[in-house]
Parts: sequence; C-alpha cells; structure tokens
Amino acid sequence: MSERGVQNRLRELYAKLGIDVEQIVDERWGNLYSPRCRAISISLQRGLINADELAKEDEALKNWLAREGEA
Repeated sequence: MSERGVQNRLRELYAKLGIDVEQIVDERWGNLYSPRCRAISISLQRGLINADELAKEDEALKNWLAREGEA
C-alpha cells in the first residue's frame, strides 16, 4: 500500500469517527493529542477496539520487528 493510500484511508477513518485533522493543543497534553491519538481514544471508548487485543498485537509486532532486525 502506498503512503498516499494510507493517508486516504486514515482520512476516511477520521471522517467516520467525526475527527477533524487539526492538532489539539491542550495544556495537559501539549500537541501530542493528534488525530491518530484521538482516533484510538474514541475507538476504545466506543468499544470498536479492545485494549487487551491491542496490547497482544503490539507485543506480536515488537516480536516480529525483533526477528526482522536479527535477519
């Protein structure tokens, strides 16, 4: 998938979740509360993604990256 394809899919996802693409600057978070962070937060709140499954997939990704680094 191309970079542009990923950007288009992210833009579509943000629209479905009702997220604008502007950064939110807040004294609690600074400018770290990006559209991607908001998409994850909203998806967790709505039950669209499961935090436990997300943690398992993150661990699987780390293991895969470690194996690729050894190759």
